[in-house]
Amino acid sequence: MKVLVTGATGFVGTALCARLAASGVEVAPAVRNPSGLPHEVAVGNLTASTDWRPALAGCM
Repeated sequence: MKVLVTGATGFVGTALCARLAASGVEVAPAVRNPSGLPHEVAVGNLTASTDWRPALAGCM
């Protein structure tokens, strides 16, 4: 299973990504700007026209 986590560089997102990964879940961290997280997807600023397709690829 692959889970998309928005806000992956924030306080809650960081803890959630770590917990999911420790449980064997593949994590797809969505970030505004590249931050160096493994498998991250940079989506830019969130607007009504944000294209989520690359971030959601393969997610449940």
